[in-house]
Amino acid sequence: NWLSCLLGLLGLASFGFQLTLGQDQEVSFQIANRSHFEQIHKLLEEDFFPEEPLSRSSGSSQSAYYWQWVWVRRALLRFHTVVALDQNGTVIGVNLGIDGLDTEGELDWETLTWGEQLWEYQIQWMWNWRNFLSSVTPYFGDNPVWAVYEKAVDILGFHGEKLVAELDCGRLYNLEFLCVSRTARIRGLGTELG
Repeated sequence: NWLSCLLGLLGLASFGFQLTLGQDQEVSFQIANRSHFEQIHKLLEEDFFPEEPLSRSSGSSQSAYYWQWVWVRRALLRFHTVVALDQNGTVIGVNLGIDGLDTEGELDWETLTWGEQLWEYQIQWMWNWRNFLSSVTPYFGDNPVWAVYEKAVDILGFHGEKLVAELDCGRLYNLEFLCVSRTARIRGLGTELG
């Protein structure tokens, strides 16, 4: 995929590269794979949503809004996410982004497992019934951050097709979440991931 090619050119391909954060703490970077997904969800839930100002003020998180969890999971299934791993292979940082031109959010069905395909059908059904489901519980309702995000996109004029034309490029990587574990902060890891 295009991100792997770009990362390969930059020396960040799936075999990764090493960064030393002092006192023999090495960090490697690679494209996230399925074995990292739950660690990424946990990292975002514990270290991103409680501290990111917009999420904190609106009470947004994956545990508060089902569709937020779904959005993160679907972004992960595109395999564009870069993770930082400590020497034990634990995810300590994540750059979760998507192809900025992929406005429909379609997944490549050929890369999905049978269980993931079944899960995707369930998500589509639930999305079609979200108004009913949200009347039963707010967990299935719209995340309040979405409206703020959409307004900011409009005010800033951040539209993928427009930016690609202005920059005369073929792709646009839209970084959605950049998170570093509390235990690995203030060492430049966020800068390296960004």
